[in-house]
Amino acid sequence: MSNSKKRLVLIATHKPCILPTESIYLPVHCGRAVSKLDPNSLHWMESHTTGDNTGDNISNLNPYFCELTALYWAWKNYEHIGSPEQIGLCHYRRFFMDFGGANEITIPVHYLKTSIRNQFNQHHNSDELSRAVDLLPYQALKNNVEIYLNQNKGFFFNMFVLPKELFFEYCDLIFPLLFKLFEKSNWEKLDSYQKRMPGFIAERLTGGIIYHFHIKRKIPIHETLTIIPFFDSLSSIKRQVSLTTYLARRFPYFPNLYSLFLSAQTHFLKR
Repeated sequence: MSNSKKRLVLIATHKPCILPTESIYLPVHCGRAVSKLDPNSLHWMESHTTGDNTGDNISNLNPYFCELTALYWAWKNYEHIGSPEQIGLCHYRRFFMDFGGANEITIPVHYLKTSIRNQFNQHHNSDELSRAVDLLPYQALKNNVEIYLNQNKGFFFNMFVLPKELFFEYCDLIFPLLFKLFEKSNWEKLDSYQKRMPGFIAERLTGGIIYHFHIKRKIPIHETLTIIPFFDSLSSIKRQVSLTTYLARRFPYFPNLYSLFLSAQTHFLKR
C-alpha cells in the first residue's frame, strides 16, 4: 500500500466475514501466526485480509492481546500501510456510526450502570487494572485515568480513530506497559476468556489515555456509536448506520438507550 491516505481504519477479524468495500478500511487477520482456521477459511483470509504476522509483529500473542496485535503491527509497519494522517481500529462486527474531523479523536461512547472500574472488577481480577495504572509513566496521566475509571461513561472495544501523532504516542504508552505486565503475569494459566487480560486492561486504559489527551491537550473528541450489524450483508449494515444516525440526531437520549441495548446484545456474543 504505497499511496498515503488521509484516514485508514483497521478492521480486526479472525475469521471470514462480510467486509466493507470502502478504501478507508484495511481488514487485518489478527493472530494469523497462531490461527487454527480450517484450510478453506485460512485461504479466504489470506485472499481478503492482511495478516498481522509480517515485519515487526506480536501475532503469536493474539490469544492474550486480542485486536491489539493488529494495532501493534500497524504501529511498527506504518509505512507499509501508507503512513495515513489518521489511523483507527474497528471490528468485523462493530463499526463506527460516523467519523469526526481531521483534528478530532473519533471514539465510540458507551454507558454503564456502574463505574468503569467497578465493571472491570465484576468481570476480571481487579488487581490487574490497579497494577496497570501504577505503571503509567507520569502523575498527570495517572490522575486523568483514575478520573476516567470512576465514570460510568466510557470508550470501549479498543476502538478509536486518532491523528497520526497521537496514535504513536498512545502506542508508546500502552505497549511497553502491557509487556511489563505480561512478563510478570501467570495469565497463561487462566481460561481462554480470562487469559485475554492484556486486551481487557488495554480496553480501559485506551479510554483513559484518550480522555487524558482530551483534557490535557484540549483535543476535541467526536463521540459516536458502534454499529453491531443485525444481518451479515453490506446493504443491511449501511441501512442500520443510516437509521441509527437519524435517531441519534433527532432524539437526545437515543445514544444512552442504544448503548444499553448494545450492552445487552454484547453480553450474549463472544467478543
